[in-house]
Amino acid sequence: GVFLWERSSLYYVYLLSPTDKSPVILPSNGENAYLMDKKLSFTPSMSAANRSESFSLIDMFGIPINSPTPQQKSSGDEDTISSINKDDASWPIFNETPKQSDLQTIRRSLVTGMTAVDALSPMGMGQNMIVLGNEKVGKSSLAVNTAIAQRNTGVKVIYACLTGQDEQVHDILRAQGALEYTTIVVPKDSMDQVRGETTENFGMEGEIAARQIVAASTAVSMGEHIRQKGGDALVILDDLRGHQDMWRFICESLLDASGGVNVFQGADDSAMRQYYSGLFQRVGKFNNAKGAGSLSMMMILETVPPPEPSKQTFVLEDFEREDMINEQTKARIRVLMERGVTITREVLQKLDIPPPGTRTVETLAQIQDIDALISLSDGHITIDEKAFKNGRKPAIDPSNSLTRVGIGSGPVQGQAFAPVILKVAPRMRLDMAQMVQDKDEVLGEELSNRIAAWEGVLSQPVGEVRSLAEIATTLYAVAKGKLDHRAKEEGVQGVRKCTSEFWNYIEKSKPEIVKEIQETQDIGQDNLDMLSKAMNDFFSNEKVEKEDSLEPLGVV
Repeated sequence: GVFLWERSSLYYVYLLSPTDKSPVILPSNGENAYLMDKKLSFTPSMSAANRSESFSLIDMFGIPINSPTPQQKSSGDEDTISSINKDDASWPIFNETPKQSDLQTIRRSLVTGMTAVDALSPMGMGQNMIVLGNEKVGKSSLAVNTAIAQRNTGVKVIYACLTGQDEQVHDILRAQGALEYTTIVVPKDSMDQVRGETTENFGMEGEIAARQIVAASTAVSMGEHIRQKGGDALVILDDLRGHQDMWRFICESLLDASGGVNVFQGADDSAMRQYYSGLFQRVGKFNNAKGAGSLSMMMILETVPPPEPSKQTFVLEDFEREDMINEQTKARIRVLMERGVTITREVLQKLDIPPPGTRTVETLAQIQDIDALISLSDGHITIDEKAFKNGRKPAIDPSNSLTRVGIGSGPVQGQAFAPVILKVAPRMRLDMAQMVQDKDEVLGEELSNRIAAWEGVLSQPVGEVRSLAEIATTLYAVAKGKLDHRAKEEGVQGVRKCTSEFWNYIEKSKPEIVKEIQETQDIGQDNLDMLSKAMNDFFSNEKVEKEDSLEPLGVV
């Protein structure tokens, strides 16, 4: 079996099937179990840094699935899992988090190829990032685009397909030529085909969750090995629900063991943080003495929207009988009603108060779980379902997305933003913060047009990956007001068409600008002046609004 976790003298183990077709033998009550003095490991030659495209699919133990002759597993103690061995070429799957003394401050952005991400909530090379959103709002598309964007960057990608979409992801990445530097890890065992097993007949409770946990750790371990050799790796975990299910099972088993009494009250939060930290905190960039390699991680966390309330408007009694609404919130509702305010769903949404009947023990537990995961992460990107349904892609909510790298008061600050982004579009977040307001009536036509131009340049079709140079130059044109009239007259499509033409012009006529941005993620004053002149030349025949006359409004 594979040891997964221990808490309060309870050990959680994923029991493995024998290599033949016999069933898993469950231990009898009171029977002794032994923890072997060995670490589950894989062979690094099968990782993204060393294998051919034919080995692009790897099982949860690091063994190729689509190789011409699948590796066979023996049933002896020494090779119950073929990748458990004493060979120097093996690499542990479950590793400890790196020492802080071995890490350096994050200084370089990991470009995702998505303008909305790289300009508003970027990933630093060596950080983790959670992508939040409800079902089918484009989370996986963002992850796939990020993998494709690593072409020609030297970054190796390990994509853990934990949701069963490995064939679809494999086909997309192969069509884009991304399998040259990408390994796909799936929560399968290469011996399943020998035993005749499929995911439909996993009989043991929690087996799918256990397999997802092992596969995720294998993916991270592959990234760690690349970092150890001085390379840069990006690990993508497309689902964290297996880890969440495992944690819930741990909590439920502790309650069962204590007769239904939570004797660990008060320790649950710290224990949960320790549980997830074993995954989250394996990222980081090594210092020069350790080879300067980096491991970054993007994780997808699916959220479940609360149930829709059955009523459009509410009376005080609806809140008084709601146990999940605290007394302070009820007092706010009373004051509003005394002032004659009609309490509708829209009013409650603005006040960030859940409508009566939508907050249950289960939804509250999920919110607390998600909040804990966010607090552990180095940043998060929130995908807005309403914006997605309205056609914005990617539907990133800038007001609820951020990177924590570079935030703080320490003497040495990290940097997730590419410096060129801060130079060409310093006011972007200030403008975008106004999107939640009524642009036409409250902000005026000029700022309304500018925000529409920002929305246009952030719009990006699924599968389209942009270089940092393209992102920076097109943002610069919007920041200088060159697209305001296009936004007003032609909308998002007009802005996209014009920025595409402008980028083609810069790419062909100013290769020195492109080269500097791509190599340094920055732009010097000489090239910035050259870009400004080229931009003015390109838009000289355009009807341009008054250049950059807007003053920042509001507070981010």
